[in-house]
Amino acid sequence: MGKASKWLVNFLLGRKDDKGKRKNLSISFDEENLVSSPSATPSSASSFKRRWSFGKLSSKDRAHKSSRSLDSMTATPLLKQAVFNMEIRHDNTRVFTMAMMNSSRRKTKARYAAVENAAATQIQAAFRSYLARKALRALRGLVKLQALVRGYLVRKQTTATLRSMHALMSIQVRARFQRIQMADQSQLDVKSQSLRYGRFLQEMEFKRSQ
Repeated sequence: MGKASKWLVNFLLGRKDDKGKRKNLSISFDEENLVSSPSATPSSASSFKRRWSFGKLSSKDRAHKSSRSLDSMTATPLLKQAVFNMEIRHDNTRVFTMAMMNSSRRKTKARYAAVENAAATQIQAAFRSYLARKALRALRGLVKLQALVRGYLVRKQTTATLRSMHALMSIQVRARFQRIQMADQSQLDVKSQSLRYGRFLQEMEFKRSQ
């Protein structure tokens, strides 16, 4: 920005043209002095040219400086306006460039964010499927363990029930056997008593008959 404003100032003030004009004026004045005094020696002519050209140039410089000051006074508002316009354009260009860079960064960030979200979704899906498979395996193992435990408990309970039923049946058989024995014993007792009574009656009849 500084180089552009400097170039604009040089262009409006015409510094390069002024330098060229100075050189042309000094050369023309030297030629006039050489023509007017042909009998002069080269050394005196050269010294004369240097002296008068210096004086002429100094007066020309003063005149040029005064004219340049007037030109600068008249050109200052235009220069300021031009510099201001260039600064505005530069600022607009910079703002536009920054906006484009920000938009490109946002687009890049959005793309990266979309890619990251897709990757995160895939990772989460894979991790959830892994957890689901792991939980399913654990549940299957738990079901198998419960089945084994329940089968063991059922077998144990069945064995205990069978043992108790066997013991009860054995007790019932013994009780029935004892009842049968008692009934047989009572029948034997009755028979023995009846036999004894019959023998007693026979003995009594035999005694009476004698």
